[in-house]
Amino acid sequence: MYPDAVILDPEKDRGRFTGYTHVVVASDTPDETLAELEQYGIQPIVYEDDDTLFAPGNPWYLAKMGEASKIYLCEGTYELENGSFMILDAETPVTVSGEGKEKTRIVGSSDTRENKAAAFHILSGEDNPVTGAVIENLSISGFEYGVRVEYGREIGLKNLNIEKNYFVGVSLENAQDCVITDCDLVENGRPDGADTGYGLSILYASTGNTGSGNQYKNNANKNAVDFLERGKETEPPGNSIALEKVYDLDRTEKPIQDPDNIQPTENAIRVEMETGEIDGKGAVILDKAEKVDPFTGDGYVFLFNTTIRLKVDVPETGNYRLFIVGTSDDGNNKCDYVQVNGGDKYLTSYLGKNQGEWTYSQPGTEVWENNELHPKAPDDGFALQAGENEILITANWGYCCYDAVILEPIE
Repeated sequence: MYPDAVILDPEKDRGRFTGYTHVVVASDTPDETLAELEQYGIQPIVYEDDDTLFAPGNPWYLAKMGEASKIYLCEGTYELENGSFMILDAETPVTVSGEGKEKTRIVGSSDTRENKAAAFHILSGEDNPVTGAVIENLSISGFEYGVRVEYGREIGLKNLNIEKNYFVGVSLENAQDCVITDCDLVENGRPDGADTGYGLSILYASTGNTGSGNQYKNNANKNAVDFLERGKETEPPGNSIALEKVYDLDRTEKPIQDPDNIQPTENAIRVEMETGEIDGKGAVILDKAEKVDPFTGDGYVFLFNTTIRLKVDVPETGNYRLFIVGTSDDGNNKCDYVQVNGGDKYLTSYLGKNQGEWTYSQPGTEVWENNELHPKAPDDGFALQAGENEILITANWGYCCYDAVILEPIE
């Protein structure tokens, strides 16, 4: 795959490359940069497109990195259709530096939602967090996450352009004392109309995170967001990341064509969502209607990033129309997956303009109208057997509220 590591002496004078232990070039790194490397006797690491540059356990040369390693990414485009560009764990809290936002570009898939990884995934656990890693002076686009920090401490993100990543630009999850400065978070999520995804997402017990000089422009969700503290105009408590917020996209609307507009009848079977299998972490049961209209039953479920597994009984084998009762409580559009008895995945959709109002979504295939997701339900509904059936709702965009499932036999 790659040759053995070329580890440089960081103390030796090598011009602008002084202090770095690894130098990496792309396939389109300018000739003058290559000549400069040759002048200093540096044998660079040549990045091969579509490869992860480093991940724990990786047998390539970068597996020899340690906490003192500093990586210089020369000007160029580093492309990969799938997977992370780098995964850092507690043993490798390295510094990764590019030549600048306009010169060093980390690029994922150009196909929407194709690359399901984070470009830089700082991945560790509560007992042994990554501490002190730095990512600076480069551009990241085309991933599900630009930078995802899980249990990081004192992580530095500096002078980055994080743009057009499909879900989140920067995600801080159980992150402490991280610093984000002079970063441009631009058009992350689906800012063209679906309001799904985030430029900055601050989750779980993330506290002490600070930053300044950051531009927050035209991200799908206009706010930073914290689990169970959604829809805030300021960052969640305990964090002070300054964002210059701009949202100036124009949207045009046209009437949505829904000739069927089928609604369940009063004789339909209703199953309360809180009776399902709920893990209490990525999905939680709430019993107060503070951000939503009054619910039925004993509560409703907020699905963050895991699943709701619901058992439903029907009296007869046959085809049923399926309605999922849900809503957005933060004014942003929502979309999750639904499977019936382990079958194909279908999509739900709840529009942010109906914030807090319980609405019906018939799970179906992906159809967009007016930059809004309006799934097309299967014509024959869903085949159910007499007795127990399973409905699985899995977070896709997540952050969605669910009250009940309704089943209507198709005559």
